[in-house]
Amino acid sequence: MSGNHLTVLVVEDNLGDARLIQRSLEDASGSFVVEHADRIARAIDRLANGGIDIVLLDLSLPDSSGLQTFALIRSCAEDVPIVVLTGLDDEEAATAAVQAGAQDYLVKGTFDSEVIARSVRYAVERHRMQEDLRRLATVDDLTGSDEDGLREPYRAGHEAQHPVHPVGEVDIREPGRPEHRGRPRRLPAVGV
Repeated sequence: MSGNHLTVLVVEDNLGDARLIQRSLEDASGSFVVEHADRIARAIDRLANGGIDIVLLDLSLPDSSGLQTFALIRSCAEDVPIVVLTGLDDEEAATAAVQAGAQDYLVKGTFDSEVIARSVRYAVERHRMQEDLRRLATVDDLTGSDEDGLREPYRAGHEAQHPVHPVGEVDIREPGRPEHRGRPRRLPAVGV
């Protein structure tokens, strides 16, 4: 997001639909810069240059169709939210794209300028919040280590304290209890 405007990449092969979306965003309250790509290859090239805040993606393009279209865009721009554009007969694919990570879907011809602007703004905000949650869940604020940096030392320490034996038993030593001091107690391992 540059300044107060969002840069929107509309990936749509129908020029009339692309112009309608652009006009709708220009008419909406808010500041949008709209760019257009009519093929998936052109969209991927544009995304590689950076500076796109959100993608409005038609799932039926001449060089890609269906969920493959979504997967291709998502794979080259994981940090960019995607709103799927679909026809009335394609809502099932759009719902599947949302389940796969799209922020929203819009049925072409059924939205006005405020609806599309709100969908774009909400999608960007939802994506930002998801990224913040992911970062909070995987980065230790004290050490700055990510999840992978923390997981291995914990696992190694845990396994050293509670070794798993080939027969599925775990040694439990309870040094605080006099009757168990220094003696291993065997319990069946959970889930074995």
